[in-house]
Amino acid sequence: MIKKIIDIFKKPTLKVVENNSAKDLEKEEILSKIQALEEKHQELINAQNKQLSDEDYTLTEKQRIFALSLVEKLNRNYILGIDSSKLTVKDLNRLVAYSKYRNKGALINLEKKGVLIRK
Repeated sequence: MIKKIIDIFKKPTLKVVENNSAKDLEKEEILSKIQALEEKHQELINAQNKQLSDEDYTLTEKQRIFALSLVEKLNRNYILGIDSSKLTVKDLNRLVAYSKYRNKGALINLEKKGVLIRK
């Protein structure tokens, strides 16, 4: 009878040790999967941030024509330094800022970027 009681106490401890090693393996697998998912998520966030920060949205045909008309108004002092198909929304916004508010800083920024070239 004492032997049975001792066996009862020994068996759960062995199972616990086996379960702990199995649980450790499961935890390691789960942690590795979580880490892989976090890395993928971080890559996606970085890609989205890069797209948003670059603002390299190309213009539609009407926007491009409007931007060219704004550059023609600057024809005395500036010429277009890049191909008109490479104009971006940010460039158009700067041209509009100059034409509407006479913001010379916008022209300087366009000149630094190489969109406009001073004659």
